[in-house]
Amino acid sequence: MDKKEYKWYVYQLIDPRNNEVFYIGKGTQDRIHEHEKEALKGVCSYKCHKINKIRNSGLNIIKKKIAYFCDEEYAYQIEFDLISSTPNLTNVVGRMEKTPAQYQLEMPLPIPRPLLEIATENYQAIQKYMGEFAFWYKNSKHGTLKASISDVDGTYGKVMKACINSLYNTMFPSVLTNIRKSPKIEQLLKQELNAYGVQYGC
Repeated sequence: MDKKEYKWYVYQLIDPRNNEVFYIGKGTQDRIHEHEKEALKGVCSYKCHKINKIRNSGLNIIKKKIAYFCDEEYAYQIEFDLISSTPNLTNVVGRMEKTPAQYQLEMPLPIPRPLLEIATENYQAIQKYMGEFAFWYKNSKHGTLKASISDVDGTYGKVMKACINSLYNTMFPSVLTNIRKSPKIEQLLKQELNAYGVQYGC
């Protein structure tokens, strides 16, 4: 088979300080190099936080292509299997740091119970998608502008783009509005954003 037909590959990003794999991905063309560009742009994620820590130590991440594919779906399956079986990856969505003071959601009574439930539910939704929320919040000027992602590759990428843009422009603005009804939960949101290097402001 012509080598040019092997369009997709699965790759690893490796921390040179301990030779541990911290990210596994699937891509084509120059995808393996895009993560460093995201980190330099200030994208808020555990992965970019790790990349910046490595760069700030004077080192470069190790990038390794481990398999090539002519079938995109098979590439996705191998990527999924490797992610599932490799510990301590930064592929996960969520907080960068889990400190007791920030991770535990307090019940800010005496907020009326219906409002408390709404605010708590929305705060927990943000915790689940904290990396995406921080990136959206930063690039939408505190939720006052629209923000979206682009430059996706393949059918799967287009589906993910639609889902993430829906979070950005439908779910997150609504969640932010509800959270701002509770000063105490709003303060917890500020702490979460600070953990991602994003300043909270009204």
